[in-house]
Amino acid sequence: MARCDWDSHKIDIIIPVVQARLARELLRTIRGNTILPSRLIIIDNTQKHFDINIPEMTIAIIHTSKMIGTNEAWKTGLRLTNADFICIFNDDILLNHLFFQKMIEIVKDKECIAAPSITRKLGRLQNISLTPNRERVITGRRGCAFCIHKKILNIIPPIPDDLKIFCGDDWIFNCARVFNFDCIEMSDNPIFHHLGATTRTFPLTKIRNIREREKQIYRKEFHRWLTQQQTEQM
Repeated sequence: MARCDWDSHKIDIIIPVVQARLARELLRTIRGNTILPSRLIIIDNTQKHFDINIPEMTIAIIHTSKMIGTNEAWKTGLRLTNADFICIFNDDILLNHLFFQKMIEIVKDKECIAAPSITRKLGRLQNISLTPNRERVITGRRGCAFCIHKKILNIIPPIPDDLKIFCGDDWIFNCARVFNFDCIEMSDNPIFHHLGATTRTFPLTKIRNIREREKQIYRKEFHRWLTQQQTEQM
């Protein structure tokens, strides 16, 4: 397998880890890919000193003194990367063995956000080939896994601090669209997602309340920022 360094471009992966068992399964599928990323940046939210050693990969592990929200974990990882492309993954997904090779074919020539398709059938990950990628522009977001061009992150504003767990993906995807960057689904590059596996570790009522509160914060902050952008362009 080759390290992900094509035409001097590099890719880092940011993974906030809440459930160590699921994270190790994800890391196994990363390691099994035909192309490896330049570096893994793991934000250890387990409070149990998560550790992993993959000899053929560079790994940075940031152990948090207390559990932090998903969005704060993303921002922590983003402050540590200077790669050309950044993948942000949940810890509750599994990749197919051609994931990075197929993703590169899309992002190397486009300044975009690229997200995989999602399957609930593990067997589908075994039937992947290097046929030409099918892709489509999506209007939603795909927070469990996406790859973003560094240029986009340098242009869009950071996720607001009041968004701790939810709507960070809404913020990134929709701010990118304001600057006319496409958000693309890689239809022939699926991942498996243990849907809700991470949020189920928290009390359901508490999670619902936080989600609703942060949705309101997101709408308010995005509207404020968008209005400011439109005013500046007048």
